[in-house]
Amino acid sequence: IDKAHLAVTADDKTRVYGDANPALSATLTGFKNGQALATSGVSGEAALATSATPSSNVGNHVIGAAQGSLAAGNYDFTVFNDGLLAITPRDISLAAGSNAAGTRSYGDASNPAVGYTVGDMGMANGENAQSLLGFTVGSSASNLTNAGIYGPGNANAYKVNGTATGVHGNYNVTALTDGTLSIDKAPLTVTADNQSKNYGQTFVFNGTEFTAQGLLNAETIARAELSSLGAPAPAVAGDYRIDIGNAAGGTFNAANYAVTYRPGSMTVTGAAKPPEPPVPPALTDPLQRSSGNSWLMRTNGGAYDLGRPLSKVEYEPLTQDNPLPWLQSYLADTSIMGASELTGILENQPLKVQITFDKYWGQPQESHADK
Repeated sequence: IDKAHLAVTADDKTRVYGDANPALSATLTGFKNGQALATSGVSGEAALATSATPSSNVGNHVIGAAQGSLAAGNYDFTVFNDGLLAITPRDISLAAGSNAAGTRSYGDASNPAVGYTVGDMGMANGENAQSLLGFTVGSSASNLTNAGIYGPGNANAYKVNGTATGVHGNYNVTALTDGTLSIDKAPLTVTADNQSKNYGQTFVFNGTEFTAQGLLNAETIARAELSSLGAPAPAVAGDYRIDIGNAAGGTFNAANYAVTYRPGSMTVTGAAKPPEPPVPPALTDPLQRSSGNSWLMRTNGGAYDLGRPLSKVEYEPLTQDNPLPWLQSYLADTSIMGASELTGILENQPLKVQITFDKYWGQPQESHADK
């Protein structure tokens, strides 16, 4: 009785590109009398092999079968069938990078390079995705693109260009993800121009008295709001701050700039700043105000009445030598009255005094008939 013949067939296998080969196996067929491998008395293992390696391309690769160490009392091994190792594409995803804040400002001529990341199963065999697939990463934003944040889905976001989802040789691109482009505001300084004027003039700002530093793309500012306490005509001599703000108009967009406003200076010449008006002193003897512009000189509680003018006395200012010493204590302070002329008499008689003041606390020249 001859041995029955068994067929040895290599089992088909599947793996992903870049992975190690799976364990190989074989199936034996041709058993008699309802036997199976476990009850057939067959021992040993078939010899199985494939030339495929982790770097083998996607496709079918032969798995060869041989008797190896197989042995049996009632069977021999005469038929050997190859199997197939199917290598499938490796799944990867590609994501464009994002730039960090502060690396790109409005008006910059180019966008920062951000690279990309590979997700899903990742690259195999040390390969470079960009070299293999030929894609680039970049943004279409230009120096004219407004400041802002351009995230995934926006036309100005960083994108993986030059490839698409789907199978590309040994890789299957499952997704392309945009990166975020951040465009910061550009610095801009707007400074009020220094101005000067004469006392009594009104300075009118037309909104263009400023200098802008930092404008990009040949942009312009049409106007700004300017003001100064030195602009009105009554402003006295001195230096005044010129405030500035709210630059607008022209071709620039304020949303693209981080604007710093710097004040200027207005110089007013031609009139000194007057002192603060003094508090009038309380009137005491010997000179007392009675009513209106009438003044009475009191002696021993009695008022002198009219007398006759005998002479004119010049006052600049009153001194101890002045013929009217009884007025000195009250009129010596020229910052209060600035009297320039006194007329009267000096006798032990009733007397009348005519006082002419150049100014009295900022009022026009006036005369007071005092007795």
